[in-house]
Amino acid sequence: FHHVFIISHLLYFRKRSIDILYRIENFLDNTIIKCDTFSDTSFDTAFQCLFTYTEAGMYKEAEEYVKRLENMQYPNMELVKKYLYCMKKQIFVFVEKFVPMKSLEYLNSWEEGKMLVAIDNPDSWYSNNLFHLRNWMNRLENHITTGKEMYAMALLTTNQQKASLEWLINSFSAGYAPAGAILLEIAEKSGNVDFKFLAGALYPEACIVLGDKEIELSNEPNWIDSETMLYYKLAASTENAPAVAKIVYIIYQQHFSSVPIIECKKEKERMEQNAKILILLCAWLKENRYQSMHFMEIMGVLQFCTKQFSQSIRTLSGINTPASNYCKGRMYEDGKGVSMDYEQALSHYKKSLGFKDASKRYQIVRNIQRKQEEEQQKGEVYSRDYDYSERTSYSKTPSYYKRDSCFITTAAACSLRKGDDCEELNLLRKFRDEYICRSEEGQELVLEYYRIAPLILEKINQQPNPEMIYNLLWQTYILPSISCLKAGNFSEAQDIYITMVRKLADRFEVSVSNYIKQHYYFISN
Repeated sequence: FHHVFIISHLLYFRKRSIDILYRIENFLDNTIIKCDTFSDTSFDTAFQCLFTYTEAGMYKEAEEYVKRLENMQYPNMELVKKYLYCMKKQIFVFVEKFVPMKSLEYLNSWEEGKMLVAIDNPDSWYSNNLFHLRNWMNRLENHITTGKEMYAMALLTTNQQKASLEWLINSFSAGYAPAGAILLEIAEKSGNVDFKFLAGALYPEACIVLGDKEIELSNEPNWIDSETMLYYKLAASTENAPAVAKIVYIIYQQHFSSVPIIECKKEKERMEQNAKILILLCAWLKENRYQSMHFMEIMGVLQFCTKQFSQSIRTLSGINTPASNYCKGRMYEDGKGVSMDYEQALSHYKKSLGFKDASKRYQIVRNIQRKQEEEQQKGEVYSRDYDYSERTSYSKTPSYYKRDSCFITTAAACSLRKGDDCEELNLLRKFRDEYICRSEEGQELVLEYYRIAPLILEKINQQPNPEMIYNLLWQTYILPSISCLKAGNFSEAQDIYITMVRKLADRFEVSVSNYIKQHYYFISN
């Protein structure tokens, strides 16, 4: 029995396989439970196994040894259970709040000291002048194995500079991050620690320092796969948000801040690929809440550059910067990713004057708008002989878009002598622009409407009684839809209007896209 314990003890200190140790201990499980008395060696071995599995993150196996210690009637089981709980949850507490002062001052064994060091909050070490910490570490002797324990030794030997530095390096090498912060400070002040040693161990702050130095020394553009970006990428590999932000910011400033729309030509493939990578990095920064608004702007601009207009207009919503407003102005002007709206385009161009060619585009849109106003002043009256479908083309005749893209409602209003600028039409246009077109699904719906509505109008105008049809549509569908809008029932208003269009499409045998069939099949009845 004792020979096997000695073997397992040796295996532990020689850092042999944990699996071998676990098999030996499992083999002895029944024997241990049946014993009436236990030597210090028995407790030592059980704790060595507990600490080994806990430090390796194998908490299920560690729980087995908590049970064994309980069966062995270990006197301080409360501390054992607290230790395992804190390690599993990665919670560090102020030990004084739950352990009696007497227990802190007089330890009976090394394992108690090890558990107290493991779960204690390091912030308390300085406030207590390291008194309790020194007491605990004196009990550990040759049981110092974790980075946190080595860090504690570095604090206790600050009067011995060489020894303290060695403990810090060992602690950092064992993966204890606070040691890296002190080593970075030493490297910056005295140079006794090499930055490259810290960067080689993927300490992100050191990687960023070296990256900054490389950028200062380099006059060449730093693409995402260049050597000068190596240290930033090393830091980013540790999921360090500031490093990811630096990569995004540098590449964006050098190649995308002028908001170029990237054409998918062979010579620009690399630039387009880099833009897509930066979009993913911006999304990651947003998820991690690192300067979210700033990188949302960059992501929206990059989406605009790569012609992801629908995503760009949503991303840039609420962001008021010159680059953001310029992109939104372009999209509202051209009707890309959003309904064409010259008033919105002018508003955004005005906010971005001085950026790129915003002033020139502002003047162009203003001239188009003036022509529209002149046309509107002529007035409009419904005529059976007038082809509304040609006049209201969405893609080919943008100058008429703002006023006449309601198609069926416009024709019905003119039939009732209400004119093109009546309250009902303006309300529906506002509903289209500010509610329906704010979503990707709504934009698909509107584009399909632009396709089939002129065909439906053509069929209605061929009927012997188009005025009666328009009047019926007005009373049955259009007015109820408007009533819902005024009451704030936007979804119901949209469904009523879609129902009207679907019934007209069915009646006049105008084919509807599969998208509409799949998403709005419920209103075909």
